[in-house]
Amino acid sequence: RSWRWPEPQRSVQLPPAPPEITKTRSIPPTMRGLAIVGFSAAAMRLNTNPITRVTKLLENLAKKLEVDGKEEEKAYNKYQCWCRKVAEEKAAAIEDANSKITDNENYIKELDSGRVELTDERNQLQAQIDDIKEQIMDLDNTRAKEHKTYEDNKEETTKAVSALQRAIAKLDDAIKDHKTGSLAHIRSTIAFALAVSEGKDGLQDQERRYLEQIAQHQNPDGSDYDNKKLNKKATFKEHYQARSQKIRKLLAAMEQEFTVSLAELEENETKATTDYNGLKGSKQTELTAAVDAKNSQDEEKGARAVSRQDAQDLVDSLTTQVTDDEKFKSDTATACATKKTEFGTRQELRMGEISSINEAISILRSDDARDTFKKS
Repeated sequence: RSWRWPEPQRSVQLPPAPPEITKTRSIPPTMRGLAIVGFSAAAMRLNTNPITRVTKLLENLAKKLEVDGKEEEKAYNKYQCWCRKVAEEKAAAIEDANSKITDNENYIKELDSGRVELTDERNQLQAQIDDIKEQIMDLDNTRAKEHKTYEDNKEETTKAVSALQRAIAKLDDAIKDHKTGSLAHIRSTIAFALAVSEGKDGLQDQERRYLEQIAQHQNPDGSDYDNKKLNKKATFKEHYQARSQKIRKLLAAMEQEFTVSLAELEENETKATTDYNGLKGSKQTELTAAVDAKNSQDEEKGARAVSRQDAQDLVDSLTTQVTDDEKFKSDTATACATKKTEFGTRQELRMGEISSINEAISILRSDDARDTFKKS
């Protein structure tokens, strides 16, 4: 077997730590990295320059710290942008919510004061009231006209009945005493009765024409009456008496007709008065109900109650929203301020680490360090 001398083992001494690091109680992460790098360099072969390798590692570490700092600064700037955006959005939301709260509170006051009407109930009820009043007025006017017509007809009919009764009584006296010339005293009564009975169905056309001829001082054959002839012969008087009986019968029929007509007038007036009172009472009830409905305005009150509750619910919801937004805005501002302080601290620490690394590189590249490593 071939035999080889073992390679001599050489001890490597690490460079002493900088004075400012030894004074600290705890070693920063960067310094711990430097220690690891130092141990790694000690394990390297003697034919490699350890100072160059350690310096290169420290330079890379410094660059890595600078890159990390820039990335963290970029993330921090985005975070600060988010903080500003949240603050602006929440401020706008709070202002808008407060404006809506004010508007709804004023709206509630308007509702409570009655200056705001949500329905057309009042106008509709007022129109209904005016219409009912107009109907009642028309009823009153119609009833007044009907009553006036009734009074006129009653007066005229009563006069006709009274006149016919007097005429019949006069004819009865004439017939009883065989008097002549009594027709002359009742012609005006006959004419008046015919005028009043115009349009009534009590007399036949022939009977009406007969009485009209008598009222016009004519015989039924069209000739005028001659009182001398009436008084000249008894036979003519008998004929005249028979004619008086016929006239009396017609006048009695007319008197009966007017009496019935008078009774009908009374009956119709009573019915018309009853109908009028009933209809007017119904309209008065409708009017009272409409006035009460206008005074109460239940539909309007119901709509106001619903609308007021909706507005109050919105005010309560917006108030809660404002409270939550203000708290979120305050918490965000506090968190952003904390992040700003932490970022500043880390930036300061990182700059210190980079400064320490650069200082260590300077030490390693110094002539004293090179001499120390050559001696070892």
